[in-house]
Parts: sequence; C-alpha cells; structure tokens
Amino acid sequence: MRKKKISVLIVFLIVISCIGVSYAVFTYYSSTNVGSLVASNVYMYTDSNTNARAIDMLPMDRATAIRRSNTRTSFLVNGRNDTDKTLTYTIDIVNRKVDGKENIPFRFVNIDIFDNNETYYVQDVSIADFKEGDLPTFTITPNTDYFKRFYVRFWVNKDIFLSDSDPRANFKLTESGSAALPLYRDAVVSFDVVVSGTLN
Repeated sequence: MRKKKISVLIVFLIVISCIGVSYAVFTYYSSTNVGSLVASNVYMYTDSNTNARAIDMLPMDRATAIRRSNTRTSFLVNGRNDTDKTLTYTIDIVNRKVDGKENIPFRFVNIDIFDNNETYYVQDVSIADFKEGDLPTFTITPNTDYFKRFYVRFWVNKDIFLSDSDPRANFKLTESGSAALPLYRDAVVSFDVVVSGTLN
C-alpha cells in the first residue's frame, strides 16, 4: 500500500473600506497551477484561473454566495492510474493558522463542495462542522485516465457580529472601534484542502 498526502493552502484576506456604509474587499490567493502527486500518476492541481477579487464581501447567506461567481475556487484531480491497482482518494479540509494574523473562526465561514457536474458533496456547512469523512471516497480504476474538477464555494456567514462599540462583537469595523476587538479588515480565513490517495 502506498499513500501520499498533499495540501494546498488557500488564504482568504479581508479588507474593509468605508464609503457611506462598510464594504469589504475579499481576496483569496492559491498556489500556482503546479501538480502535487496523489498516487500513481494522478495529481492535484489548483486552478490559477480562479484567483479572484470579490467586492463587497460582508457576511451573507448561501443564496447570495451562489449568485456571486467570485466566491469560489477550484482544484483538479487529474492524470492516469497507470497501475494494476485501484486508486482511491479522499478530500479533507483542515485548519491552517496564518502567523501574525487574526483568523476568522471557522464557525463563521461556510462552504459548499461540488464538482463540474453540479453534484454537491457538502452544502452550507461551516468549516468548524466539517468532519473528515463528510466527503465520499473517490475511485480510479486501474490503467485509466482521470479528470475531475471540484469547486469550493466559501462565504462569511451571518453569525459573525461586526461592531465598533458592542462588547459582544467578534470584530470591529474601524480602527476607532473598541481596543479589545480585532479589526475585521486585518482578519484572514485560511485552510488546507488535502487530497489523500491510496493504491489498493
């Protein structure tokens, strides 16, 4: 049995600007489109074409996130199982701390995970509630070519509380807000998408 684990860092940075009301500029960065080996000659690639800047990313519901094309990123599992063994792989989402940054707690970030056929594997789940095994195991038969694109849609949910003055808030909106609160524009959400492959 041969097993490899790879991960791709996806970092989401939030910046606030104020023009009458507060708007957010939400930018994510992913690694370049360089493959990481899963098993055999099957690789995971991030889709560099999906690097995007989403304007006005304040807390929202899923319906709003779906209407926005810039709330998602994608990755590919692609290549050839050139062995006589079945290749199985799983996908997991794991926490990654960004040093020197205030991370938005995962309970405030929801995700959908779906494929290019619009088959949904995870819908409207906070990353905090996402568990290993929530996604099925995918199979690649021996001596076959394989291509599958997955999408991760993400948004800050409406459970987060933003206020400059309320002590119950999770984040403040401006520098002049409570000194006890972290500044929302400096916050990040980061996680790894991990693909684990096994030849059986």
